[in-house]
Amino acid sequence: QTLPITAITLSNNQNDEDQNQNNPKEAPIQIAYAISLIRCSDFQSSTSGLLDAATILRHSIHKTSVRHPSSNSKYDYKLYAIVHTRAAECSHILSDLGYKVLLRDSPVKIEEIKGEYLRKNVHKEWCCGADEFVKLYAYGIEDHPIVVHTDIDFMYVKPMD
Repeated sequence: QTLPITAITLSNNQNDEDQNQNNPKEAPIQIAYAISLIRCSDFQSSTSGLLDAATILRHSIHKTSVRHPSSNSKYDYKLYAIVHTRAAECSHILSDLGYKVLLRDSPVKIEEIKGEYLRKNVHKEWCCGADEFVKLYAYGIEDHPIVVHTDIDFMYVKPMD
């Protein structure tokens, strides 16, 4: 059996029982998994699709974490949803699933974009134009050593470690 990095190294004259009494096992490192939600529904999505995707993603993260022993992962997790204020009315779906909801406006105003091409064309971007910049708030999640921002329609099949 491979011991996690946080395992305690035993000296020659101590046994496992003595060592564990003096130094309780450290909690596993907790990874932040973040998704972003810009709109509740549009031509590409629906609230029922949101529920399905968020549930599948949550389940896949759980199954590949330390909370599921057969995964052999050494990492725990916490779920975050960075939700644009335009999608506030459906954010309860995510909080009900265990995601910590961070309700935010876009951090970038179109008129503040210095590059002329981007400023004039950002509204044409795939889904939501400049509102997509809420994903940048993932950099502000500082309570975890690692933050993974992923699309909501993603599924993990094995631990990343």
